[in-house]
Amino acid sequence: IMDEKIKDVVRRLNLLSYLFFVVLVVVCILFELGILPQYLLKDNTIIQYVSTTIGVLLTIAVIPFSLKLFDLKLAKTDGLDSEQALKSYYKWAFIRIAALYIVILCDVIIYYLVVKSEMFFCALMVFAITLYCHPSVKRVCRELKIEKEEK
Repeated sequence: IMDEKIKDVVRRLNLLSYLFFVVLVVVCILFELGILPQYLLKDNTIIQYVSTTIGVLLTIAVIPFSLKLFDLKLAKTDGLDSEQALKSYYKWAFIRIAALYIVILCDVIIYYLVVKSEMFFCALMVFAITLYCHPSVKRVCRELKIEKEEK
């Protein structure tokens, strides 16, 4: 039964990742086709500076959050039973995936509006982190230390 619950959590988290990725691709396509306005803010240096700074700061903030804070929250699941630990894992993994993709989306939107390559590289960095955070059944079992209980 626990195996099925773990697979369900992994399936839902992967579905969320794919959904966010599809939304990101759709937004890029809309900008590239001219449906969403590109270069809208390229002439306003103040807005360029503020939006780029916000994008970079979001990127700088979300990377440690997604890596370290998630591990700290996982450490608090040690005293919980497997089912409660799995619920906590799902909640924090959901938050981590959502935070990462929201920052990628913000960076991409800022990139298309102000045409600053820094934002494209920020989006690439956060996207690389999402590959590291991609859940699997083996990883969930290892992180929650429930593999030994089930086998």
